[in-house]
Amino acid sequence: HQIQRAWIGPLIFNSRNEKFTRSHSINAAVLQCGTPYVFVCDADMSLPQDFVRQFFENAVPGKVWFPICFTLRKAKPREVTVINGWWRDSGFGMAGFYRPDFVAIGGLSLKFATWGEEDSDLYQRCLDAGYATVRKNCQGLFHNWHRKQEWE
Repeated sequence: HQIQRAWIGPLIFNSRNEKFTRSHSINAAVLQCGTPYVFVCDADMSLPQDFVRQFFENAVPGKVWFPICFTLRKAKPREVTVINGWWRDSGFGMAGFYRPDFVAIGGLSLKFATWGEEDSDLYQRCLDAGYATVRKNCQGLFHNWHRKQEWE
């Protein structure tokens, strides 16, 4: 309900009576979405003010954007310093796509049951398929600190 109060655009809620998987949820959302562009992102992120501009510079047909976020340590401000956090250059959890390219690549693989492997697999499949991929630090894109959670 917090999302409904904060978000102005259309929302689609879809619940299933099965174990949650990130891959299945994201694939279903992309297939239901009516826009030609998608950004795969977790809820614990803060986006930069110029996010839309960066997205359209880096995600076009045939080109996929895998921005590198800055991961914040506990109780640290949103400032890029070694004390506050680190650049997550080994993470591929966020991706900006031209929607038909995401569908053509097969979306996120459903063979992974744990967090983290499905996104690096997607990145590798994009490379293998010949898509241009953009990997660079995205100023203002922060992964906010939170406790580790046990996902059932």
